[in-house]
Amino acid sequence: MSLPAPQGVSSPTFKAPPLDGSLAFPELLDYNAIHSAKHTLFRYDDLDNGGFRTISWEEGVAAVHTAGHYFKKFIQGEAPITIAILANTNSITYFAVITGLMRLGFIPFPISTRNSAAAVAHLIKSTDSRHLIVSRDPSLQKVADTVCHQFWEAEGGDKITTIPMPCFNDLFSTKPGRYEPLPSVHPDWSQTAFIMHSSGTTRFPSPIYATHKHLLHHAVRPYYGDVDLCGQVYGSQSAAMYHVMGFISITNSTATGSIMACFPPVEPPVKPTAEHVLSSIINTGTTIVATIPSFLVEWARNPQAVEALKATTAVAYASGPLEKEAGDTLVANDILLLSVYGLTESTVSLVLPNSIPVEGWEWMKVARNVDVAFVPTDEQDVYRLYVKDGPLHSPAVLDTEIDGVKAFDTKDLVQLHPSNRKLFKVYGRADEQIMHSTGEKTNPVPIEAGLVLDKHIAAAMMFGRAKFQPGVLILPTPEETFDPNDTTRLAEYRTSIWDTITKANEQAPQHSRIYKEMIIVANPAKPFEFTVKGSLRRKAVLKAYEQEIESLYKTVDEASETDIVIPRLWTLKNVVTMVRDIVTAVFQQNIGDTDNIFLAGGDSLTATSIRNSVLRAIRKSKVVPVAVIRALPHNFVFDLPSIAAMSAFIHGIVVGACAALGAGPATRNDEADEEGYPEIDSVPDLGRSLVKLRERGGEPPLIMLHGAGGLYFEYVFLAEKFRTAVWTMTVTPDTPLTSLREMAAFYFAKIKAERPTGPYRLASYSASSVLLVVLTKLFEGNGDEVVQAVILDHFPAMFMYSANKFGNPDPRVAENIKMMLDAGMSAIGDMMDRDAHGSTLRRSKNLLLEAWNGGPANEISRKSVGTIKAYLTAIAEFVYDLTTDETGAASMELMAQWMRTIKAPITVVVAAEGSVKSVAEEDREMWADLGTKRFLPDARVVFVKGGHYEFLTDDSVIRLLQEGY
Repeated sequence: MSLPAPQGVSSPTFKAPPLDGSLAFPELLDYNAIHSAKHTLFRYDDLDNGGFRTISWEEGVAAVHTAGHYFKKFIQGEAPITIAILANTNSITYFAVITGLMRLGFIPFPISTRNSAAAVAHLIKSTDSRHLIVSRDPSLQKVADTVCHQFWEAEGGDKITTIPMPCFNDLFSTKPGRYEPLPSVHPDWSQTAFIMHSSGTTRFPSPIYATHKHLLHHAVRPYYGDVDLCGQVYGSQSAAMYHVMGFISITNSTATGSIMACFPPVEPPVKPTAEHVLSSIINTGTTIVATIPSFLVEWARNPQAVEALKATTAVAYASGPLEKEAGDTLVANDILLLSVYGLTESTVSLVLPNSIPVEGWEWMKVARNVDVAFVPTDEQDVYRLYVKDGPLHSPAVLDTEIDGVKAFDTKDLVQLHPSNRKLFKVYGRADEQIMHSTGEKTNPVPIEAGLVLDKHIAAAMMFGRAKFQPGVLILPTPEETFDPNDTTRLAEYRTSIWDTITKANEQAPQHSRIYKEMIIVANPAKPFEFTVKGSLRRKAVLKAYEQEIESLYKTVDEASETDIVIPRLWTLKNVVTMVRDIVTAVFQQNIGDTDNIFLAGGDSLTATSIRNSVLRAIRKSKVVPVAVIRALPHNFVFDLPSIAAMSAFIHGIVVGACAALGAGPATRNDEADEEGYPEIDSVPDLGRSLVKLRERGGEPPLIMLHGAGGLYFEYVFLAEKFRTAVWTMTVTPDTPLTSLREMAAFYFAKIKAERPTGPYRLASYSASSVLLVVLTKLFEGNGDEVVQAVILDHFPAMFMYSANKFGNPDPRVAENIKMMLDAGMSAIGDMMDRDAHGSTLRRSKNLLLEAWNGGPANEISRKSVGTIKAYLTAIAEFVYDLTTDETGAASMELMAQWMRTIKAPITVVVAAEGSVKSVAEEDREMWADLGTKRFLPDARVVFVKGGHYEFLTDDSVIRLLQEGY
């Protein structure tokens, strides 16, 4: 067969090596060092050197021989010997290590750093390795120690020799021509040259042996493509050298003269994130981008990234499916987008076609040197793919026969194009393996088998193709069936099966773990479909729940799986605690505050989980606007890969947001007495009585009055929820708390200074209901119009109800006011306990009660308690003076007469579990509306669900507050 794409025919620096079998792969390295000495082997980022530096073939091969001599000091015995590698290092150093071992005649076996100690021990034992090269980072050193100990115990005293991974400078400091060449080597073609391993989606990964014949087939493969790769800058940034995508870049460069573009050879190595890879593509002038789908999805949404990719020759992706929207966007921008299909055991698709098939970018052609068989399935146009043994390409694994020829069963299902049968695309796995957008794979079979052992689960089916992480559809047993729209029941059911899921997660690879929020419970109206044999009809079930699955992933994009306690006080210490809890929950083990989470085994999925958890916590805290959260760097976990670094960054974001909103002490760094602080979202700037949470042109803002504590933390979330302007009042040292009338006059002046003319919109919360009426009367008495007056979960008559319970005592008598204040504080505590947020409010309650009773307290605790006492006393005195009649009772009629002079429309919102529960049970029927209609028959009363605190965030309440604006 003729070679369609000869390589390097016009290159002045590269002479293509002989690929006729006269030289084995290790010999090709020396050939290039002699005949293509000045040709570039590597480019890597170096902004101080104009963007990149280069390493020539003669320099690279000098490092290969230097590496060989380094390892000869540690390895006893004659070749071939298998040498395992467990290292987190840069690609250039890894190249020299792999090829140096091969040049010695040894068999390199690179092992993924994502494997557990048990999996590494299994691989070493199954390949009879007795030497393990380990990098210096503590996490891998710990794995190596565990492996060596397990091996020593299991093998009756046999030992594994560990070898330190050399650094870049150890290998690349030797000048070409000044090193001692290694003895020549010419291995047999059937001899094992290289070992890789499978992904380990079953119990343990399996070794895959490639002979020198296989390596030659890898090397010759580009010659059956469409493009001369010589001089092309091939992007090797995305794939590790222990992955087949990384290793192929070595064989391609050796055979064709393509240039490997890599990250700089630094330690620890640069993490391949979408941002880092794109930057390196630009810096090194990468012309052929080889990457994973998840990066392409991110780049497709970034106009700057799209512009950078337009300058390349081609963009190829592998290791998983690509979302159609992202692919369409790239192709629409004239980017040559190529789908590549291959496995560790065998390559399949054509190397670098020169155009996209007219049928679509998803479709691929089989390489001209590869012989395949498409075996029909029971689905139209869907075939099981087999790769046959042949003279030009032989799979590393031959596990079956097709038409009398040995073949490799890929276990992949492919779809042939209906009109062009030479084109195919991946349809799925015959064994239902799920391919994620990260290139990682989940085998759902053992996980599902473990889940159905639970007595609450009738069936389980995992999903997650083309997504970052998997989820699971659960069919409850008949006695457990319920409507999943019942959120309370859903939470209970998830909790009931969580122990079983935890056990399944313990046996699954990290990227295959199921998070609590990734559980979809079947709707009784949409039952699962089963085959005659009783197995799930996967395609039908996935189709039926397609909408639920997509909705779930959209939700997860803004949330996470961890139930983390969110700080009410955002000190740096508390932020560190929160981030530490998040990282611990994601890793399911403790990580040091200064440890690099990626050296500890983190990957893109764990980074996503940590990021989502952090963003969820910040969003739920209501101290940072959504616009700020959305603007946070997508890769901040990669850029700040330790608990300490992330915490400092997050604390800075919160401090900045609080400063913009006028908050201060909530984020202070002085933590000597932090444990005594009340847990609140923000503490007001002591110099500002009026805080503008959100401005919008000249429209009238809604002015929120504070509750008994004098703070505005309950309203911070309105800055992001509201579409109209919203201001809030807060107590400062200047606020006159000795008289309610003086306080109202003070606020009146502050509002007038900011907004001299009306109309005005007011809302009160809790104990500020009377203050709202007094302030409204001031505005209306001044000739101003109050167009909206909303009283949230309170009504002035409630003060009369409480006073009459005690016989309407004179609040100016010390023992009387103490009794009344204690009762008021007790009511506040009861409402905190009843609220859905009770667990997070309980500490605030305890701190306030300690300060209330004269216990140890810091400045903020004392000030909060002082404000509550002064404010409630001023209200009690005002209500007593206003409503006490000649009999000494608080007169309902006097209160009604006073309130009915208001012109503004009044709306009262009543929370079902809020203030109304402070009324004695025998009186609740009469006081169900908090007494509103007895005083203001024309007032509007709105009943909502929730407790005294949680109802504020209800969407219906927020809409009500914005009515007409």
